[in-house]
Amino acid sequence: MFAAAEKYFCPGDAVAATLGAGVANPDFDYLYAGPSGFSSTDLKPIINEVGTYTLQVSLKGENDYCVGGETSVTFNAPIDFPAIFKDADLPLDTFGFCQFDDPAAIGFEGTAPDGFAYSWYPTNGLSTVRDMAPLFNPNPLPLAGNPLDVITYGFKARRNSDRCTFETSIVVVDTLLPEITEAGYPNYRVDGEIRSRQVVGCYPASTVIGSNNTTGR
Repeated sequence: MFAAAEKYFCPGDAVAATLGAGVANPDFDYLYAGPSGFSSTDLKPIINEVGTYTLQVSLKGENDYCVGGETSVTFNAPIDFPAIFKDADLPLDTFGFCQFDDPAAIGFEGTAPDGFAYSWYPTNGLSTVRDMAPLFNPNPLPLAGNPLDVITYGFKARRNSDRCTFETSIVVVDTLLPEITEAGYPNYRVDGEIRSRQVVGCYPASTVIGSNNTTGR
């Protein structure tokens, strides 16, 4: 009668569930029993305590519940997510890159907990979407923005045992590396035209005045 022998509550969920088949048979009476003396003859009782619940049925009005056909389901208490997730400051701090920086890890630091499936979205600029800390490659700009890309990546870690999912996000800012003109202003190119814009923090290590920057290539 129950869809599964075990059900799981996830961290942050209200401990509440509705018992019963999707469609109750009107020819039967239902008797539910559970922890702390729980008992109900409702067709779809609501429970708010973890533990094992059993169901027996009887032909309508005969009050002869069939022990042999008894079925049960166990509701398990929520299991905390690993400390690396639940103790982190969320959302994660913004990561900043200049266009010709080396690829670097974003996400969580430390050893990835076993028993989880990881995913990132969107996939632009990432070495993989199946790791807890993929490498982000800032060159070329993943969204072809000009003069910068600002990307919000969503992260999910789904636990295999109970399918509970931890979710958060991280903002990555990738700035186009400017050229330095003779006047000393940082610039960027749009369709071959040089346009002036103040960009903080992204200057080439060495620049030839008046020429295209090739630092990092």
